[in-house]
Amino acid sequence: MITQADKGRTLVIIYREDYHNKVHTFLTNNNFQTIPKNPNNIYHKQITQTIKQCNLIFHKEQYKYQTVRNPNPPTLKAQIKLHKDGNPIRPVINNILAPSYKAAKKLNKILQQGLNLGNRYTVVNSVTLAQDLMKLNINKKHRLIKMDIKDLYVNIPITETIDITTTQLLQHNDPETTEQICTLLGVILQQTYFIFQEKIYQPDKGITMGSPIRGTIDELFLQHLEQIYIKPLIDTKHILFYTRYMYDILIIYDAEATDYDYLTQYTNTIHSNLQFNPTLESDGHINFLDLTTTRRNTHIETDIYRKPTTTDTNIHFTSTHPIEHKLVAYRYHITRMLSLPLKATQQQREWETILHIAQQNGFPHAMIHKLRHQIEHKTKHTSPQDRKNKKWATFTYISSQIRKITNLFRNTNIRITYKCRNTIANRIKPPRDHTPPHNE
Repeated sequence: MITQADKGRTLVIIYREDYHNKVHTFLTNNNFQTIPKNPNNIYHKQITQTIKQCNLIFHKEQYKYQTVRNPNPPTLKAQIKLHKDGNPIRPVINNILAPSYKAAKKLNKILQQGLNLGNRYTVVNSVTLAQDLMKLNINKKHRLIKMDIKDLYVNIPITETIDITTTQLLQHNDPETTEQICTLLGVILQQTYFIFQEKIYQPDKGITMGSPIRGTIDELFLQHLEQIYIKPLIDTKHILFYTRYMYDILIIYDAEATDYDYLTQYTNTIHSNLQFNPTLESDGHINFLDLTTTRRNTHIETDIYRKPTTTDTNIHFTSTHPIEHKLVAYRYHITRMLSLPLKATQQQREWETILHIAQQNGFPHAMIHKLRHQIEHKTKHTSPQDRKNKKWATFTYISSQIRKITNLFRNTNIRITYKCRNTIANRIKPPRDHTPPHNE
């Protein structure tokens, strides 16, 4: 069978039995249990009734728009982690037809507005991280370590997280509104079921995978723990630098004030549900996000890092795709190269890598040079207000002849984007069965 890899939009050919075994190993290791009866109708009724009781956060005329008509259980598929030993899976849950999907999507917006979730310890991207690292003054006693949180989404404690949410919301909301928000949140977080191989599974802990609200809840819980357990280490100079990107953490610590063993033990006692897997620097180097971070005597240096599973395969120049799609990877690589604080030798090496990738995919060097020139000398910037006022229209790209139509919108307020159907994944995908297994 064919499935997707966890990174890089790579397709993986795997024996169906091995795929199922990997999924069942994940389900067993994380204590997922089968339940004898499909709770779909019960959960749909719970959501509908709870929404009608939340008159302070929903208007009466909004009720019908917050429930899913004819809901189905969420479905699980697995993406293969090619960059991890043993190639475990990352579960991906399709929650769009779940009873709680629309309510969760609306509640997520309410929580983002009502919660004071800053980004004190989070990093947005590798460029921001590199700029932050360049500002640091370090010495020979500092060391690098990274940690990743294992399977956070199935280990978030629901009751504790709702209590944290309540405390945060009460700082800016009245008790009645807070109670309604947290009641609906509790109902949504309890609906953690999904279907795989015609069996209904449910974990004994953790929050709904695939729910629109999951990212906000994860961030709320982690920021609460960081404020309690990480901030004191920073204040006492045991840790010089701490940042987190989703579930991956980078730490620079003082080896005279603490050590690797203590930090590993300390982080793994922060919460009984969480397991932190540490990786110590090797010869002063550590890979984090798409950067190689190097510790020098007085400062930090960064360079671009590519995982061993990274391939040079992009959309080929001769493929029937719009040129905007073909160039997007090179636009990203060039922008990253120019934005990162790289040495001249590092930038030149990256530029040669970009040209090599382009050549492997049939692109003339002149086109990539022209793209770099456009990025370096781009003077016309679209203001946020201009982008906000733009409307978008999507066309299916079959050949360049479609531009005879899309060019008609060139001087209008409508911007054009394209989608393609002629991808390898679509070509080899088996026919879709529109009948859910549980309804057969």
